[in-house]
Amino acid sequence: MLNTIDFLPRTPKRSHLNKKGKSGFYDYYAGYSSEFVEDVLNFWNLPHASVILDPWNGSGTTTNVAAAHGYKALGFDINPVMLIVAKSREISPSAASRLEFFKRLIIERYNSHRSNQFPYSDPLEGWLTLETSTAIRNIEALIQTIIIKHKTPFLLYHNLGELKNLSAEASFFYVGLFRLLREISLPLRSSNPTWIKRPKLGERKISISDNSILEIFQDQVEELIELLHQEQNINGPRQVRLDIAMSENLPLEDKSVNAIVTSPPYCTRIDYAVLTSLELGLLGCSQKEMKHLRQNFMGTPVISKTKPVVSQKWGQGCLKIIDAIGNHESKASQTYYLRTYLQYFDSLNHSLRELNRVLKNDGQCVLVVQNSYYKNVYINLAEIIKDMTEPFHWEIVQIFDYLSPQNMLQINSKSKKYRVDGKEKEFVLFFKKEGSDD
Repeated sequence: MLNTIDFLPRTPKRSHLNKKGKSGFYDYYAGYSSEFVEDVLNFWNLPHASVILDPWNGSGTTTNVAAAHGYKALGFDINPVMLIVAKSREISPSAASRLEFFKRLIIERYNSHRSNQFPYSDPLEGWLTLETSTAIRNIEALIQTIIIKHKTPFLLYHNLGELKNLSAEASFFYVGLFRLLREISLPLRSSNPTWIKRPKLGERKISISDNSILEIFQDQVEELIELLHQEQNINGPRQVRLDIAMSENLPLEDKSVNAIVTSPPYCTRIDYAVLTSLELGLLGCSQKEMKHLRQNFMGTPVISKTKPVVSQKWGQGCLKIIDAIGNHESKASQTYYLRTYLQYFDSLNHSLRELNRVLKNDGQCVLVVQNSYYKNVYINLAEIIKDMTEPFHWEIVQIFDYLSPQNMLQINSKSKKYRVDGKEKEFVLFFKKEGSDD
């Protein structure tokens, strides 16, 4: 039975109204609003020594808001791009003048410090001409020289120590480069916001002059600084730990977390790695490395080498969905599509068990999820998660639902062959972990 709580949190879905300040640094498709996290934390009113975790931290909304409330914030994500975005949001508004100084220094040194050769193969050339990628690398080299204090150019993807220790200031300028890449790659994007085309052999790559690249970068950094000015300075130290980790294997001790605010990847086969493929290319992720990374993402449409074993621990509702998908008449339902859903539910179950391991007894957990469909098979992710967490003695305190303004039916019009309403909902599940060692 639900224990009704007497408040309604604002919708987790972001809009143009809540993309101000640091929330506007990087437009992440899977993000939720700062206002939603504010409402959750205000309702809980936890002691200031509490530890707040987001195991799918994405652009860093949970950690940014939790730290601003004086909590110790832990944020993990498998995607190094999102680690950098989350780090950038730790920059203080008081640093704006210093960021202005770095921006001017980069622009002033650009023409006199340009190089035509870099000591690595450039993954960006999969989308950009050599001249365009070289212009971007010259800006990156100045960021590394001026801010990171690194004498020779390097790729962050291959220097995990440098990546994890990247300062908020350096991350801020990398986000400027991410935004530049988003701006110039518009011709390679489609109505699907989660996909970017990679030009095939003979197809035209993006070509922008080096001076235009510098101007776009300058514009993006200036917009970031303006967004930073919209934030208020916060007194006192911020306790934030940001790192790369899989949700199935968190580098945390048992029962070390007081509360969790997060949103696991939805069961919609969104390719979150491809969503940030240009940014990953900037960091140095090759095509081969990208394939490996995609296989490790929860909800990936890429088939892994190991086939998951169906478990009764997934719950009867989940098992019925698997049977329905496997017996569906549509093409590849019994092979490719069934395999992707098996991978998803297996990863979800292992991740939830990991959250239970690190969450303290009497700890709180809020999960934002979305229902979806495979053809005409309804996938009620909220109910599946309730079933999967039942053995943990997680009491469901309340469930809120919101109509989702963007969903895969709107992106994939072929789905209308099976459904016409398109009314996917997002659910916010409030759990409390009862005192148990299970």
